[in-house]
Amino acid sequence: MLDHLSHFQTSSLYPLLPLYDPEFRKSPVLNKFSIWHVIFETFDYFQSSTKLQMINVPVSTILALPLRKIIQVQDISHWSLRHRNFAAGLFLIFDEQQQRLRLRVTHEFSRFPRLCQSLANDILCNRTIKLEAFVWPHILTAPTSSLPPESWSSHNLVSQVRTQQLWTQFQPNSFRRYYQQQCSTTHNFQIRNIKQFWRCRMFPQARTVYYRVFSRCIPTKQLMFKHFGNVSSPQCSFCGTAEDSITHFLVECPIKRQIWQRVMSHYYPYLEFTPTMLYESLCSLKHPLSMQNNEYYLAIVSTTLWQIWNLYWLHGTDNPRPYPVANLPNFASKVIQQINKIIHPVPNLD
Repeated sequence: MLDHLSHFQTSSLYPLLPLYDPEFRKSPVLNKFSIWHVIFETFDYFQSSTKLQMINVPVSTILALPLRKIIQVQDISHWSLRHRNFAAGLFLIFDEQQQRLRLRVTHEFSRFPRLCQSLANDILCNRTIKLEAFVWPHILTAPTSSLPPESWSSHNLVSQVRTQQLWTQFQPNSFRRYYQQQCSTTHNFQIRNIKQFWRCRMFPQARTVYYRVFSRCIPTKQLMFKHFGNVSSPQCSFCGTAEDSITHFLVECPIKRQIWQRVMSHYYPYLEFTPTMLYESLCSLKHPLSMQNNEYYLAIVSTTLWQIWNLYWLHGTDNPRPYPVANLPNFASKVIQQINKIIHPVPNLD
């Protein structure tokens, strides 16, 4: 098992990396019939509530990781999220004399000296960026020898999993339900909600996108990366802050959430729409209890979803730059104009 894991991307010296991070699950041993899909799904299940922390990561692995994997960035417009493939080794170096990992200094700067200086200022002076916990041991102490192959099975990863509440209270039925929810394409909708969906006024394109959502036929980057390998990363290209799961794709992406808030507050200024409410409206056709005109609400939600869908794919799945936040007001205004066309149609004077 560990030998197989060592053949995954960037995992030759740290074979547990693919278990921690889905982005490194590319390998010749991984095909669509591989048992590894089930193993990875199981590890993801135990990380669904609390993310497992990497430890004992070799220096060479840290330097080979993308920079964004070893730092914590709060600002979604930070340059490190746009340059997704910049290796950490361009900005950090292992000092052979001191036997410590450290930031590069001026005469050691790579071909991006201004970015190296900017990162050093953000970490040391401004304190706006933090290093991940697994980096600090090599900064504070000399690295220990790598674990021999036979020791990986007793690695701290096992004890981390066993301390998870999902492990201590593990129920096979709960896991099966979780797994079925990930794979399920069938739903139990109320008949009146289905009829309302097909009866209410919508743009044909908006109805098509909406139908794909509650039929679970949305090609998220997480899905494309895992099953088709036609994207370089499962990370959301819109914000660059998280994996592009179905919930992130629809409502949890901070960029898309701002669009939803701007549009919904225009039509419902006295109501607050949480991501959960919007997600249930999109995936389960459940309307908020306070909603008096469901068809009016469906027209607004469907048009907003359609416009966000168009903007997302125009932005590109492998675009290294997050969508500019400054453009959101103009885009929200265009969405509102489209919605007004469907809920306040111009009468035919012929």
